Amino acid sequence: MKFNLWFRAYRGFSSQQTLKKFEDIPGPRPYPIVGNLPELKIFGGDLEFNPFDKFCLNLHEKYGDLVRWSILGENNLFVFKPEHAKIVFQNEGPSPNRPSVIPWEVYSKRKNYPSGLVNSQGDIWKNQRSASNPIVAKPQAVAMYLDTHNKIIDEFVDILMNNSHNGEPFAIKKFETELKYVLLEMMSIVAFDQRLQCINAEKRSPEILKLFNSIKDYGDLTSQLFYNIPIWKYFRNKLWREFERTSDFVYNFTRKYVTESYNYVKNLNQKGNHTMLQQYLLNKNNLSFDDIVSIMSEFLLAAFDTTSTTLHFWLHRISSNPDIQEEIYEEILKNDKKNAYIDQDYLSKIPLLKASLKESQRLHSIAPTNGRVLPNDIILDNYLIPKNTTINMAFFLMSKSTKYFKNPEQYDPKRWLRESNSDPINPYTSMPFGFGSRMCIGRRLAEQKMYLIMIKILKNFRLEYIGKEPKLGFRLIVVPDYDLTLKFIPRKN
Repeated sequence: MKFNLWFRAYRGFSSQQTLKKFEDIPGPRPYPIVGNLPELKIFGGDLEFNPFDKFCLNLHEKYGDLVRWSILGENNLFVFKPEHAKIVFQNEGPSPNRPSVIPWEVYSKRKNYPSGLVNSQGDIWKNQRSASNPIVAKPQAVAMYLDTHNKIIDEFVDILMNNSHNGEPFAIKKFETELKYVLLEMMSIVAFDQRLQCINAEKRSPEILKLFNSIKDYGDLTSQLFYNIPIWKYFRNKLWREFERTSDFVYNFTRKYVTESYNYVKNLNQKGNHTMLQQYLLNKNNLSFDDIVSIMSEFLLAAFDTTSTTLHFWLHRISSNPDIQEEIYEEILKNDKKNAYIDQDYLSKIPLLKASLKESQRLHSIAPTNGRVLPNDIILDNYLIPKNTTINMAFFLMSKSTKYFKNPEQYDPKRWLRESNSDPINPYTSMPFGFGSRMCIGRRLAEQKMYLIMIKILKNFRLEYIGKEPKLGFRLIVVPDYDLTLKFIPRKN
């Protein structure tokens, strides 16, 4: 195995070429002990570390496709070419490590809670992922939720329709807030086997409102901790205490509902069709109850943050491109059945709608970089990259580069359809869900939810974006820093 990894790393390297050291890679000159910290504005330099996407762009423009960076003795490498990203992924090993979100790691250790799939590493991650793959990643496991998710979105569409008087158009400001409630409701079926009654404002309990605000604050506070001097690692300052209170509420909320499900599940027959949560609780597969609670907490947080952000960008693109929107509507009509139920067969026949999501994700990569910490040395452009170097692959730049895409700033879903695009797209230029064994385990579930929402909204309404000029913000992910204000025009069908 080690020989194969070594061979992969060194293939393409000729003995006539001179192997260069990591220190020879272009990048700012590091200082003893502190590394490149003096380059940052907070320490008197010129570089802004936050927003992180602009930080990466500045490094790329100044130093090129490979950029060395060092902080407090830790080597980092920024990668801006898909060919290099491919080599990194080919050498990630069977249990890929990636940079941890340090506030989450510190919180888990202080509380003695296990990390979930997002932040765990090594054998712990491998055990969690091996147990989760057959439960979460299979198409039939995701399809189990089609019935309930159809019903939830139908209820949501009915609520939207109530805003229209006699079929007249209407506008909704901050539509992203309603989307988050819908996604939270859809994910509660997965995480807790029950609905939280989120989508109807009149039915939202004080506990649900607190959960909603806590999940929102969780992302904001994580970002503040991550991009500030980490004094909270050594003593619990005010910012850390706020983060801890918020995290405690989300974790304890999840534990409460998972416990309710466990009290029901323990009397079930081991055989038969079971939900994802029931399979976790019945099978366990070397997972502790706390492992399961951590994983379900992540499901909630992902539904709220990453999925809602992706849907926000996608709806903005669709509502701003009426011609594309109408083509997708025609595709929906071709597949439409007498009832409103959308099944797996339906979802297999919407190539343009799927391409429109993929194109939105290309233009709005919510993760500025995808990181790996490799177990072996590799070679990139004749530079020796030592093992344990943190390698950051900047897909958000590659996916908008003229080197890899024609008219990269144009929203063109058909570039992803084979019959419309004669130029093949390098798959390592845009990876919204990651790659390999560590790619997002909830990809199918997230896509299914977004497809259902978009189909049912476009089937009933023509959309127009009437908000302000879009701007981007940054937390741990790239987020829209603008309200999703939409005009809904009911369709006559």
